[in-house]
Amino acid sequence: FALFPLGLLKHDSLPPLRWMRCGGKYLLRIGLPALGTSFLWQTGFVLVLVITMTLPHDNVNALAGLTAGMRIEAIIFLPAVAVLVGHSLGSGNKKEAQQSAYDMLKLAVIGMSLLTCGLWFIRDELATLMTNDTQVRLETVRYLVFNFLSAPLMVANLVLVGVFLGAGAT
Repeated sequence: FALFPLGLLKHDSLPPLRWMRCGGKYLLRIGLPALGTSFLWQTGFVLVLVITMTLPHDNVNALAGLTAGMRIEAIIFLPAVAVLVGHSLGSGNKKEAQQSAYDMLKLAVIGMSLLTCGLWFIRDELATLMTNDTQVRLETVRYLVFNFLSAPLMVANLVLVGVFLGAGAT
């Protein structure tokens, strides 16, 4: 609706009403579970921020450490979501889809675990790159310890979510 007054979206660029009746139901059936998942994920993140901000002591340092640690953590999980399952299922090859899922899961968990092990030994240096403040650096390192330990499970979760999305199960 916001694009119509600007002339960026015209009435003839929308699909016919006949298609919207059929396709709209399908889009809602697929989109609503994805919306729910995204909403829950973001709500959890906001709760972590609220809990961190309301800590009785050093809440500013803890929040700064959380933010810096999440930037470092993002580097680890960046390549974890790549799925070929949808392609295999689209061609009707369920065995190939299943094997692709297992292979990607093993590769991602082993690869990201090795990367995390390498970063484990330089976590202090990584935190120092993010901040000069000693307290914030200590909070960043503390955040990284817990997240590096959970990295294999987080990567497995990301890959399996990608597998199910590739299979069309939102």
